[in-house]
Amino acid sequence: HEPYLKSWAQELGTPILSIDYSLAPEAPFPRALEECFYAYCWAVKHCALLGSTGERICLAGDSAGGNLCFTMSLRAAAFGVRVPDGIMAAYPATMLQSTASPSRLLSL
Repeated sequence: HEPYLKSWAQELGTPILSIDYSLAPEAPFPRALEECFYAYCWAVKHCALLGSTGERICLAGDSAGGNLCFTMSLRAAAFGVRVPDGIMAAYPATMLQSTASPSRLLSL
């Protein structure tokens, strides 16, 4: 992700914080969410240290990272932390059920 994040930062003229969160199964749920939420709260509080006014904050992620964007936003609202102004989630994992989906059944 680093190459395009650096490109985005240069093109947009804004800092981008990339979080290297822990992965399952070595780090079971909710470790990744907690790490990302902690980093988000830190960034909101210290946006000037990152070279930003914090006027607009957007979360971005793909796959599990997209799911983390949604769940971090919900957690921010639940804990009274500023919610992000936008989310860019590419093919996020959103249907987290133990039952098989119709498309999964068709592939069996």
